Amino acid sequence: MTNIELPPKLAESFKAACREFKLTESQKKRALERVLELYKKSCFEPGEAVGVIAAQSISEPGTQLTMRTYHVAGAAQIELKLGLPRLIEIFDARRIPSTPMMTIYLQSRWNTKDKAIELAEDIREVKLRDIVATPAIDLLNMTIEMPFDETMIKSKRVKVNDVIAILKESFKGVSIRTKGTGIVIAPKETVTVKELQKLKAKLLDAHIKGVTG
Repeated sequence: MTNIELPPKLAESFKAACREFKLTESQKKRALERVLELYKKSCFEPGEAVGVIAAQSISEPGTQLTMRTYHVAGAAQIELKLGLPRLIEIFDARRIPSTPMMTIYLQSRWNTKDKAIELAEDIREVKLRDIVATPAIDLLNMTIEMPFDETMIKSKRVKVNDVIAILKESFKGVSIRTKGTGIVIAPKETVTVKELQKLKAKLLDAHIKGVTG
C-alpha cells in the first residue's frame, strides 16, 4: 500500500481536510492509510467496462427496491420515502425532498424521553383541524362550531386562549366566543352558506403552533 500515490488533487484535498479538522500526526497516518485503501479499491484496469459495471451496480439493486413509504414507529403522520421513489429523488437532484426529515441531537438538559417528547410537540406543526373534534356549521345562527378534542389539546401542548388569540389575529372579519369545551366563530357581516363553508375550511387550515410544513 505504501507504493500507491494519491493523485495531486486528491492529495491536496486530504491535506486540506487534515488542516480543517486539526488532525494529529498519528490521526493523519491512520486517515491516510484508510484513504489509500479506498483509493486502491476504486482503481481499475485500462479498458475495463466501468460504465457498464456502474450502471449494473445501481440498476440491479434498484430493481429490488420496494415502492413504498415507511411510517416512523409511533407516529403514523410521519412518512419517509424509501426504495425506488427515494432513489429517483436523488438521481433527479430535487431541491425539495417530498418527505424531508431532520435528526436533532439534544443537549444534556433535554436528553430525556419526556423532555424530547415536549420539544418534539413544540416543533411539530399544529393546525386547528388537529385539535378539533367534529367541526359543524350552525345554519340557524350562521356560525361555525369548533368543539376541541381535549385529549389532542393536551398532547399537542396547546392552550385554548392562545388558539383564540391566533384566530382573532388571522381572521379579522369574525367574532369568536367560547362555548363549553370549544369555540363558536361568527362572521361579522352577512354571508352565504357557501361562504361559511369556505370560512370553515380556512379556519381548519389555520396554523396554531410549531414549525410550518
